[in-house]
Order: sequence, then C-alpha cells, then structure tokens
Amino acid sequence: NAYPMLTGNRQYNKLDTTYPIIKQFFGTVALLTYGGKNYVLDATEKYLPFGMAPYGLLNSRGYVLKDTKTAVWSPIVNELPNTETINISASFTNNQKLTGTITYNTGSYTMSRYQNITPVSNRHGSIRHFFTTQSPDMEVETISDTLHATNGRYTQFVNFTTQPVTDSTGNIYLSLQSVFTPLCYDFTDSTRISDVDFGYKQKTLTMLRVEIPTGYTPGPLPEPVTISTDDKSIVCMFDTKQIGNTLIMQIKVDYNEPVYDRNQYDAFYNFHRHLYKLTGQPVVLYKKQ
Repeated sequence: NAYPMLTGNRQYNKLDTTYPIIKQFFGTVALLTYGGKNYVLDATEKYLPFGMAPYGLLNSRGYVLKDTKTAVWSPIVNELPNTETINISASFTNNQKLTGTITYNTGSYTMSRYQNITPVSNRHGSIRHFFTTQSPDMEVETISDTLHATNGRYTQFVNFTTQPVTDSTGNIYLSLQSVFTPLCYDFTDSTRISDVDFGYKQKTLTMLRVEIPTGYTPGPLPEPVTISTDDKSIVCMFDTKQIGNTLIMQIKVDYNEPVYDRNQYDAFYNFHRHLYKLTGQPVVLYKKQ
C-alpha cells in the first residue's frame, strides 16, 4: 500500500498538526507500508539508500492522504544511526613535519550529501575548503574518494602535512585536536535558545596512529576515560596506548538521540566541555638529549 504524503521542511518550521493548512506544506513524497513498517520514498533523492527518509524531512510529520475522506499524520524518523570512522595515519619527516593520510568512511545521509556535489572537481574543492577553514595549519596535498555501491558506503582520502606543536627544547606535543582540528566541536556557547537537531543518531570513531620518530620517547599516557550524560543519551570513550613504535589515540562518541531539547542543553554543553579537554589532552614526545 502506498499513499501520497504532504510534507514540510525541517529547515523552516514544524508543521502545525492541529489543522492542516495547505500553505504550510512544501512538497509531496510517497509513504509505503510494507511488513508492518513505513517507508518514506522520494525519487529525487537518487543517492539515498532505499527506505531512508530525506534529511530535510527528518523528525517532522507528514500528512498522509489515504483517500478522499481519510487523512492521518505520520512521523518521519530514521531509527538507524549513521556511522562514521576517521582513521589518521601519520609519521614525521626529516624536518619534523607530520605527514599522513586521513581516511574518512561514512554512509547514508553524509554519503548522499557528498554524492550530490558534482562534478568530482567541485566535490574535492568542497573537501579542500573544509580543511583549509577548519584546519588552517594543515596543508592538503591530494584528495580522492570512492563510493562502495554494494554496501552504500563512501570513503574519502586526504593526504596532508602539518607542523606539530613543539617547545623551545624540541619536545613534540601530540593531541587529536592538534592534528585534526575539526574535532573542536561547535558547542562552545553556554547558552542556546533552540534544540540541537542532528536529524539522526550518530556513532563516530576517530583514531590517530603516529609513528614515534627516532630520538624521541613518549611521556606518560593519559588514562582511558568514559564519560556520558546522566541519561546516557551521549557516551564518549577515550583511550591512548603505545604498540611498538606507534602511538595510538582514539575517541568514540555515540549520540543516541537524533534531537536534544534546548531544556537539556546544560547537560549537553557540559558534556562537550569535557570532550574538548579529552581531544586536546596532549602526549609529550620528549627529545632525547
């Protein structure tokens, strides 16, 4: 069974469900009911996996026209989280610059957003602009990406060079933030008047692997830490370890809700304050005298 469904747009306003007024609707999609589940279908979203509601409609409601006399409101949500992995492999050059590759793997909505940027030169230009604005100290050398059509995943490769933080004696200070500045999240303002609406649940894993250069020895490593909000709606695990001659720092953040009400923002803000400290916590590579 499939029905037309009138929709709004989450970018502008939520629909008033007390009484349907035609001018508040922005478009029409199809609602397919199959196997006890509802699927929102939009043929204009050619890169979005089947059954995933368009991002612009998430966490809103649609007005389903079942026949000339029957219409019902239906929620538009995406229950599955979007997963993102960021693997950064780096080593030091002879002049002590840090060079490496960022491998970014994701799917669903983020994949669709990148695939919609055409031609490829425009997409790579958008990626380069992101890094030059978010990480001004990073020199982006090459960019490539690929779409894995069989499993709906998108992978991005960015080769980079950056100048690490050092002191007057030549010691090197490494942190996730110092290498990958976009980990400085946006929630730095203690006040907010609107909800934090990601649209969907998210699971993000960021891992940094750095080869310890010859002539250096790492200082004490930070202890593994797990932090969360009281209701476990956000959970973060941070860990640093040394395996052989490789230093590994990783952080995993799970946003278990798609929307965080503005009344929850105090807890949300305080959580991210701790998150900033974790990603900025350095490991010192001491230069041997």
